[in-house]
Amino acid sequence: MSISVLLVDDHPMFRKGLRVLIEEEPDMSVVGEAGDGKEAIEEVRKLSPNVVVMDITMPSLNGIEATRQIRSNSPDTKVVALSIHDSTRFIKEMLTAGAKGYLLKDCVPEELVDGIRKIVRNETYLSSTITKVVVSELLEDSIDEHAIELPDERTTDYSDITLFTKIGRPAPYRDHVHRQHLLDRLDQGLPCGLILVVAPAGYGKTTLVNCWLEAANRPSAWVSLDKSDNDLRLFLNYLIDAVQTISPDACLKTRAMINAVMLPPVSTLAMNLANELDQMEQSFILVLDDFHRINDDSVLDLFIQLIRARPEPCTWC
Repeated sequence: MSISVLLVDDHPMFRKGLRVLIEEEPDMSVVGEAGDGKEAIEEVRKLSPNVVVMDITMPSLNGIEATRQIRSNSPDTKVVALSIHDSTRFIKEMLTAGAKGYLLKDCVPEELVDGIRKIVRNETYLSSTITKVVVSELLEDSIDEHAIELPDERTTDYSDITLFTKIGRPAPYRDHVHRQHLLDRLDQGLPCGLILVVAPAGYGKTTLVNCWLEAANRPSAWVSLDKSDNDLRLFLNYLIDAVQTISPDACLKTRAMINAVMLPPVSTLAMNLANELDQMEQSFILVLDDFHRINDDSVLDLFIQLIRARPEPCTWC
């Protein structure tokens, strides 16, 4: 019997490549696609696929929470994560949510189809590029080698998981060949205070910036943006969360202002945030990944005012 597969990723071109790869296998067929976690849950309800190939960082609903709901509502459907993230926390959270496998997007194609076949047989499959150290830590910490327990909804804080997917910098690809002239161009932009990285989808903008930060001689913070972040209060909270990974006591006054019942005017928020960023003791890089997804006038107005204020320690990218 053919293995039915649902593809979940917010990049259509990537889904198209996966479809071509999977449909070359005589025992597999792609029955549907989804661009975020909410769509994935609905498609699973309608299609009842054998396997869901699930990205993690997506708009509307991340892959961790989507996996938890799919496994709860459709226990016969297996989930395999396919992500750029190779940190232990992402792997643990995804497997704890109910995924039967975890692969990295830089894996060889054969690994994905092999992984799909194995999880259909109720085996757990981890990408070979996940190091032995990570695997042993997972096994010791939370995973029984014969079964993966679902989390206790009373004690699991999914808001923390979502926050980590928003402000956690993606792990760099292993064995990635850096284009030194592009890294040099990014270095040259540091004194300007603002660096724009523009290219069509799929051209590796995130990977390039990630590689650059690996070699940068200053700390960095990261926010992964999507369409659901077109809300001034939410946008500012994520931005401050990211900055506080560098300096936990930063931007406390602005945080209090955005958590008030009545949100102050954009100009007031921008002035206070710029002042607090200007008071930070060390220079840093703040990456707003996929900023093109932001179209809310108040968020854009805030960002324009922050650029004009140009807080000395901060380089926006």
